[in-house]
Amino acid sequence: MVDDDTLHADYVAMAPGGKTPRRMNTDTREWWAVQDGQIRTEGGNKPYVDFNAVVAGTDRTRQFVNDARAVANIILGRGIPPPPPTDKGHFHTESSEFWFILLGQIRYTIEGLPTFIADQGDIVYVPKQRWHLASLAGDGMSARLAMNGYPDLAHSFEAPDSGEATR
Repeated sequence: MVDDDTLHADYVAMAPGGKTPRRMNTDTREWWAVQDGQIRTEGGNKPYVDFNAVVAGTDRTRQFVNDARAVANIILGRGIPPPPPTDKGHFHTESSEFWFILLGQIRYTIEGLPTFIADQGDIVYVPKQRWHLASLAGDGMSARLAMNGYPDLAHSFEAPDSGEATR
């Protein structure tokens, strides 16, 4: 699904009882998002976030992967009106970014593409140095799992016009 110089993501589907090969990552994080069904892991490190508990408000976890080489966080909320067409959002000079739509709908404006709505189960990717803006859409709750290669990923915004007041 994603494979560039900072991020790699695969889609894995299997029948009940299926197994992936054992592997070890010595210097990178690996995490799984289970859209449907269950997953069982082996080994001493079994961290997980129950997304259903996050949506219910009983688990406040948002950022569950955060180290020098990876970050993943849940962005959850109710739909909002579309931003003005002049809002280009931001870009990242160091890393691409991608999102797994966990619930509802997310609106995207990505440089070079018309604004579109992504639905639950969709994956949206933006290369580094490309303007993008994501916003919660629809009438109910929506959530996306945002993933990128750096925890302190700089967000670059357009400077205000010289005639605009700055705060």
